[in-house]
Amino acid sequence: MDLIKDKRELHILTIRHRREAYKTKEMAESIKKFSQANKKLAAKDKTIRKLKKDLANY
Repeated sequence: MDLIKDKRELHILTIRHRREAYKTKEMAESIKKFSQANKKLAAKDKTIRKLKKDLANY
């Protein structure tokens, strides 16, 4: 009886771990996307500043 209970608990823990791993992976992907978007925004901001500076010097 204990063995069956242990196997069931192991199965439940395995499923739980798999879910957590999936959530962690999703979170990492969303952080990566956010980081990339942030870099693009920073590059655009830098370009805009440069254009404004060039325009002011013109």
